[in-house]
Amino acid sequence: MDSNDRVLAFDRERLRLGRESKGWTKQRLAEIAEVTPAAVSQYENGTSRPSTVVLARMALGLGLPKSFFVAGRPTAIADSNSAHFRSLRSTSLRDRRRALSHASLAWELTNALEQHVKLPPVSFPHAVLPEKPSRDDIENVADECRHILALDSGPIPNVTRLLESCGAIVVRLPVECRKVDAFSTVLHGRPIVLLNAEKMDKARSRHTAAHEFGHLVAHDDVDPGSQTVERQADSFAGAFLLPADEIAPFLPSTLDWNRWIDLRLHWGVSIASLLFRAKSLGILPDHTYRRAFTVLNSRKNPDGSLWRINEPGQLGQPEEPMLLRRSVEVAQDFGVSTETLADQLRLPTDLIQTLIGEDPRPEISLQ
Repeated sequence: MDSNDRVLAFDRERLRLGRESKGWTKQRLAEIAEVTPAAVSQYENGTSRPSTVVLARMALGLGLPKSFFVAGRPTAIADSNSAHFRSLRSTSLRDRRRALSHASLAWELTNALEQHVKLPPVSFPHAVLPEKPSRDDIENVADECRHILALDSGPIPNVTRLLESCGAIVVRLPVECRKVDAFSTVLHGRPIVLLNAEKMDKARSRHTAAHEFGHLVAHDDVDPGSQTVERQADSFAGAFLLPADEIAPFLPSTLDWNRWIDLRLHWGVSIASLLFRAKSLGILPDHTYRRAFTVLNSRKNPDGSLWRINEPGQLGQPEEPMLLRRSVEVAQDFGVSTETLADQLRLPTDLIQTLIGEDPRPEISLQ
């Protein structure tokens, strides 16, 4: 294939995917490629194609091989109109598009791995909520999900692994997307769940995973983005993690903080979530609930951090996605290296490592 043929095989969608994966504007890419922003727009909308020289400049600037932009490979472009973002107001469109590009790349890696490894089939329970579901409606859906999944009573051992066992691909957003909260989408039938880049809070990661589980169970035909839909997913998460008939007998109606901390440690959730659950079940009076958050927002730990930010009672390491990493390891056992996958996907090896949760650039310090 000569240089002219490579230009003819140019895929405009892959240029946008590569640009948005870096969080770049068309203006910035234009400066790197030494063309105008209007020219970049024409490349991306398909009205013109870049020359081989311009393509080489763009590829170098984006840190991608020129072959990344070649048409004809399986791809899935994640769309913000079909993704359940936790918060739309606090993130810019550019940040959301960068996060969505990460979902697209995760799908491409998944698709490549499925040529070598058998991944869990998609098997989420399906629920249809009324147009205006009551609290009992959501409670019933959460209880039914636990029954269908044959979960034991008590805390769910690992919510992230549960998502993966049901066929979801779970990845953590790169640190450059730290402003974006978790979200989920479905690409060519495969659920993709993106967790926040911050890894410090186990309780938050479990609630987030349960929240996205709720979207995948009950919101596959619902327009995402509304606060109503997000509140429903939050209510599902609370009921899924803390079933009413199991948690209610143990929830105090007073601010016995030692008791709240013990419950946090047992169930693997935040004190804030327990307080909200107690209020929603009618166990904790409104005035006590308000006073509880006054304490959480003012009381400090020995290190000076507020309880609201760093709740007492260490839960250990946060849950981490493992399915993609384990799949890559299995593929390696059969002679398919990370480098081979990177060549197949036309991606840098360190990007593959980021997708599977490995740090491609370990910290090195002098002793």
